[in-house]
Amino acid sequence: MKKVLLMIGGAALAGLLLAGGIIGYEKINEPIAFGLEEIEPVSAAEIKRDEHKQANIREVQNLENMNELLISMHKMTHQKVASSDKRSALEMSEENINSALELAESTSTFEAKELSEMLKRWQERDFSEIVEDHNRIWKLQDGTVGEAVRALTPEEEQEFIEKHFK
Repeated sequence: MKKVLLMIGGAALAGLLLAGGIIGYEKINEPIAFGLEEIEPVSAAEIKRDEHKQANIREVQNLENMNELLISMHKMTHQKVASSDKRSALEMSEENINSALELAESTSTFEAKELSEMLKRWQERDFSEIVEDHNRIWKLQDGTVGEAVRALTPEEEQEFIEKHFK
């Protein structure tokens, strides 16, 4: 009797597994219906408007990137120059220079190309034009107070680093 019940149970289980497999196979292979609504034609004027919107978005992004870039670079120059007014500072580290360069190269303005050249010099640890660099950035930001007058001595720079970054 136990054998008969086991055989019936096994057959029932096999039947369930077979039915589940068939249903699953059919579900997997049934065609997928995509929403194929009728597409309305787009006029040339609409395409131009969309292109204009995209250009405006890129221009705003460039301006935002440019502003962020100028702020970062200006803060970094404070480590290297003497000026009458320094309101903030950002360490002129390799990481900060590289981040600024990446931002400059992703921004398509004439000034960004100029700033990119500055940053490439800074990457090479060439700060021979740092006073001019600071003042160019400062002018791009419409600066009125805090023009750089000279480069800091190595001792002054070390003191600045310890005060602001250590």
